[in-house]
Amino acid sequence: MKIKNQSQNFPIFFFFFWVFLYALIFLQVLSINRLTFCFYRLMT
Repeated sequence: MKIKNQSQNFPIFFFFFWVFLYALIFLQVLSINRLTFCFYRLMT
């Protein structure tokens, strides 16, 4: 019963970890896109 309970709690932690990771990547991509766009505007 204890092992089953732990295995039920584990995927929730794993899910939150992946959400956090994807949010970090998404924010980095957004900031990179904004920087490249500003640089493109300055160059032209």
